[in-house]
Amino acid sequence: NTTTERLLRLPTVLDMVGLGKTTIYDMMKDGSFPRPRRVRNLSLWAETEVQAWIRSITSREPSTT
Repeated sequence: NTTTERLLRLPTVLDMVGLGKTTIYDMMKDGSFPRPRRVRNLSLWAETEVQAWIRSITSREPSTT
């Protein structure tokens, strides 16, 4: 089973996670969201890392607040 790793640009990441750009960058700063790779002048996220982050969030118990 071979999977192809895709690199995603920020608009795609934002669509996938449903968060805003400022929130994503704040979470990257505190280490709670995957950091992008720099390719020339682009920031690109590994799709599998973003999907793993989503799984980690959805596997938590829902908040009661």
